[in-house]
Amino acid sequence: MAARRLELLKNYLNKDGVDLFASFKSDADREWTWRVIECIRERYPDADQWTTGGPNYQYTDLRFGRRKFGHSAWRVSFRIRLRAGRPACELAKWLCKGLANRPAMSPMTHPDSTAMNRWLDEWAPRIAPYANDLIGEGYRPSDYGTSASPDIDPDESDPIERTPRGMHPDARLMNTILYGPPGTGKTYATIDETLRVLDPELLAQYPEPVSNAAADNLNRRSALKTRFDELAQAGRVRFVTFHQSFSYEDFVEGIRAVSHSNGQISYQVVDGVFKALCDRARGAAATNTSVETEPPIKLSGRRIWKMSLGAAEGDDAYVYDDCIKQGMALLGYGYALDYTGCVSRADVSARMREHGHQPDVNDYAATAVNIFINVMKMGDLLVVTDGNLKFRALGEITGPYRHIEREEGDDYRQSRAVRWLRSYEPSLAFGELMNNRFSQMTLYELRDGSIDMTKLDALLAPAPPPTGVDATPYVLIIDEINRGNVSRIFGELITLIEPSKRAGNPEALTVTLPYSQTPFTVPDNVYLLGTMNTADRSLTGLDIALRRRFTFREMAPRPDFLDDVDVAGVNIGRMLAVMNERIELLLDRDHMLGHAYFMPLAAEGGNTLETLARIFRHQVFPLLQEYFFEDWERIIWVLNDHRKADELRFIRQRGAPLAQLFGAELVGMLREKRWEVNTKAFDNVESYAGILSTEA
Repeated sequence: MAARRLELLKNYLNKDGVDLFASFKSDADREWTWRVIECIRERYPDADQWTTGGPNYQYTDLRFGRRKFGHSAWRVSFRIRLRAGRPACELAKWLCKGLANRPAMSPMTHPDSTAMNRWLDEWAPRIAPYANDLIGEGYRPSDYGTSASPDIDPDESDPIERTPRGMHPDARLMNTILYGPPGTGKTYATIDETLRVLDPELLAQYPEPVSNAAADNLNRRSALKTRFDELAQAGRVRFVTFHQSFSYEDFVEGIRAVSHSNGQISYQVVDGVFKALCDRARGAAATNTSVETEPPIKLSGRRIWKMSLGAAEGDDAYVYDDCIKQGMALLGYGYALDYTGCVSRADVSARMREHGHQPDVNDYAATAVNIFINVMKMGDLLVVTDGNLKFRALGEITGPYRHIEREEGDDYRQSRAVRWLRSYEPSLAFGELMNNRFSQMTLYELRDGSIDMTKLDALLAPAPPPTGVDATPYVLIIDEINRGNVSRIFGELITLIEPSKRAGNPEALTVTLPYSQTPFTVPDNVYLLGTMNTADRSLTGLDIALRRRFTFREMAPRPDFLDDVDVAGVNIGRMLAVMNERIELLLDRDHMLGHAYFMPLAAEGGNTLETLARIFRHQVFPLLQEYFFEDWERIIWVLNDHRKADELRFIRQRGAPLAQLFGAELVGMLREKRWEVNTKAFDNVESYAGILSTEA
């Protein structure tokens, strides 16, 4: 930035404002931000400008509005902030009511003054009724003092940036439930919400389109879904659906019967999806810390071996610790003999026979020793298991075979030098690396199909160990969270998911798990994102403990997404809005119809009567039957059939009139219960137009 511009900034901004500019990645971003300031000041010359946040927070932003000098209260209309490392100018959240997303401009979308002024023109009508909020004294940030003010108007769109340093991220983002009627896009929205945590930079590159243009939506969705799938493949995202049979054993840990290749069955403590994710989030720190500065491990050309280094619990439990500390792998097969000079399995068998052992052609001891000293090459990778369901270390073979001396009676004397790349405490579940369980065999090669190379690559990717709020985040998506027995599923962990009770916080709690008897705490880099269908159970019926520990965000039907969709002259957005008004009056807002049912009509070439008929016949109509327990009269009211001609009604009376059956004197005492579905109405556009009719 030119010296003249720097001098202007020093006179114009306070210290934190200058720091905000300094945090931008380039002079181009700083120049762009100054142009935005000039455009807004030219249009609203009397607006006050100040900064909020400051050195004790993870953000500083610049605000435009009205704020009296010396007062802490204010009314903001615009703000400039750092979003995903780039500057952005946004409309204040209170001006965005009813909008699908917050209007904003960035260097990518509005690169010059012409584009900036177009954006200001576009949103001027929304600001106009509140013009007084941009009429102040024309104060600039330097008039308010050297430092920014605390934020008394927190913005839930990006709560992590609004967390004071050293404190835990805002609970609104840590534990969130998206709730609403069916078809409102709750599960669909979990991809955006997940990327808001795991890859906010990418999400910022794809803001929600202002229009409902199919091409824009498809391109955006494709990019976000691709990244979501990559993160899921790398183990950063887990997805689970609660149901009535889902239990603590599925979610946290439980005892499972495990069958082995020899036909035996053992019972092992198996991690559930939540504990496995917590272990992954907590412990992926490498023993060899130099991996952070080294290039990534290339997997091509390497063979990968599964190996057991003693049992985690047993007489040989010490073997693993010795190996990790001394940078080696030890094999206990081979009768403690020295196999130096043996270059084949035949040589290994001969050495055994020389010392009085008689291995046969299928002897596993000879096979294991031969693999260990001859087949495994330097550069190959080791996966050290912990039983059949977990693994606890990853390493690279760096040296040739050596026979080492151990204490009398210790058979672990076959040795290879190993550079340990990762060690895990507690051990990670096999699903973090494998497509199936490990075998009981001590040493064997892991081939494609059994090991997931994408997950291995992610585990070995250079990354600093996770600590505090800077830890690599992980997300657990819980679909249909209200369909499970929350108390039974979470158990004692319902308390531990509170942000203040998580690891690393002053009020952190630890519990002893009932099956494994190990201490457990929830790390503060695990985010819970739930979805909840209010047609199944309303918020009032939800477990109180869950309600206290989650923030709830309503996902209401959005008929406005369909405002531009017409089928043979019938506006679908208006039709959905009218039907939902009737449902809300006859039932409640928890049972309204979501816009997602009708989104196929918004696709290119999708606004056909055939598509609309299919949606009504197979989705909308059965849902209404479920909602009203086949109270046909109320369904008739929702569909406005009582105002239509008989041939246009979706539901019509069948059979002889009541007066004919019972006589006129009983008609007032009876209620018609005989109805039939008029299938022809689904294919008649006038039946849908009649839903909007206000004529009797």
